[in-house]
Amino acid sequence: MRIFYTPLLSSNVVIRTIFQLFSAIKPEFVNLFKELCDEQVLANIESEAVKSRKKQRKLDFEVSELRLKIATSAGKNIVLSNREIRLLRHVELTEDDKERLRGSHKVAKKLEKLDGRYNTLSRAGP
Repeated sequence: MRIFYTPLLSSNVVIRTIFQLFSAIKPEFVNLFKELCDEQVLANIESEAVKSRKKQRKLDFEVSELRLKIATSAGKNIVLSNREIRLLRHVELTEDDKERLRGSHKVAKKLEKLDGRYNTLSRAGP
């Protein structure tokens, strides 16, 4: 008996493989997977929108990593990279966090600039 290669058999294998891959994704990453699939579909249709979504997702991830680093650091001083220093403007810091960050001269200068900017904006009012 000879088995002929049919498109139906081929599609069945593909569907089974996709289901296995999808079920292997951790539940916390399902939404990210769906976003990435949507972006792949829209990449050639709305390329600017896809680029801005990717950029925003990267920024959100980096900010959450920075928040985690600040929250989990046990020492008095926290050392930050240049990129993390630039990300500080997206993070709301407590006074305790600011004191620990002021251990580094570069970070202290950035915090002063941010505080000055917030004070200027609050004085300007709505």
